[in-house]
Amino acid sequence: MCVFMLVLGALVLVFGTAAVIRFFVGHGAQRAEVASVARTETMLLGVAAIAIGFLLLVFGVTGTVCQVLGIG
Repeated sequence: MCVFMLVLGALVLVFGTAAVIRFFVGHGAQRAEVASVARTETMLLGVAAIAIGFLLLVFGVTGTVCQVLGIG
């Protein structure tokens, strides 16, 4: 279960990072200051995914280390 959280956290973190990078870099001449509603929502979803993915990754690493060491 801990390894599953570790992998899921990494995947969600990568998705969120890609969404935020796509917002700032992927649209060339369209500046972030004049972004459409859809682009802004994608960026907000990416930031939320980064936060959730980071937490899942930390919990997964902690659980995996505890499982390997036989703690808990």
